[in-house]
Amino acid sequence: MSNLNDLFGLPPDQVVAEVEEPKEKSISFFDIVNSINYSKDFVISDENRKAYNRFMINRALSMSQETIYFSNEMNGYPNLTDEMHLSFLTGAIRKRKRFNKWPKGIKNEDVEVIKFFMKMSTREAMLILPLLSKSQLKELNEHMLKIKGK
Repeated sequence: MSNLNDLFGLPPDQVVAEVEEPKEKSISFFDIVNSINYSKDFVISDENRKAYNRFMINRALSMSQETIYFSNEMNGYPNLTDEMHLSFLTGAIRKRKRFNKWPKGIKNEDVEVIKFFMKMSTREAMLILPLLSKSQLKELNEHMLKIKGK
């Protein structure tokens, strides 16, 4: 206690600890989809309006057989406001936990090697892949291993 008095020049009862205010957690896209599917408590405000992406919400809802029709229906009305979009989806979709898998791209090592050596995009590398012979791909892969040191 005497150390506090020496450090701050105040008696221990007057020392005020600094308290950090917790940062408000920004709402994510997945929180919004979960709210539409289950909790139904999300409200669009000025702070979270940027997180409300109608295209991505419709895409997420189209991954479930139960909600694909509602997602498709909303695609037919692009002029609705975000509030109207949210209101329709929360009212029409039954309350239920939905765990949908998002499709992921397949990594191809040959495409990655072509991208590295020829300095091009994935799309361009996939177009060039059928043009290369197996021996050329093998040579590129061996050269890549030498560069990476494996």
